[in-house]
Amino acid sequence: MAWGAYHRRPVHYFRARRAVVEFGQFCELVDRYWQAIPPADGSFWASSRPESEESWQLRQQIQWALPKIVSYASELGVETTFMSGSRAAGFLPINALALITEEEHRAYVSRSQIADLLTRCRGAAQQELHRSFWRLVIPVYWLVDILGLVVRFPFLVLRAARLSSEWENTMAGQLIKVLELLAIIGIAVRFGLQLDAVAKVLGR
Repeated sequence: MAWGAYHRRPVHYFRARRAVVEFGQFCELVDRYWQAIPPADGSFWASSRPESEESWQLRQQIQWALPKIVSYASELGVETTFMSGSRAAGFLPINALALITEEEHRAYVSRSQIADLLTRCRGAAQQELHRSFWRLVIPVYWLVDILGLVVRFPFLVLRAARLSSEWENTMAGQLIKVLELLAIIGIAVRFGLQLDAVAKVLGR
């Protein structure tokens, strides 16, 4: 079963387009790897999955690409953590993408579950590409995105300082964003921006 909630971060158009390409290539790589795996000997106590020369090379390519794929999934808000285990051995949260090269009976996560997860990743990337395209070509979104970046700037600095990014989603973090936005509007009004223009932009 999947674990946790979905928290999508804003992704710009070129990043989303790259994510679509990366997920497509990764899914093809995983499919080739699964097809290249030689038949198992049927022993539950086998120390590791049998590998052919081709599957071993594909396995290394998967491991090389995995950090980037996990990062894209996180940015797009796709939860990749599953509860793996059994009632007898207990359950532990584990990243399902890391189980692509593991035996199903040992990981307790099936290939079909991993395939569904990769499909969700591709769908999220395609949806974000569509959303970010319109934000790129419609000028009214430019002001909104610039204001959003200014409001999030302190949290980006904290993230660069290796502090937890989850603090941004807390009640205190949201309150700080509201106060920042009000301060920006107050400064803009002080220097001549009319309140009716601000209301018109925010009302769109």
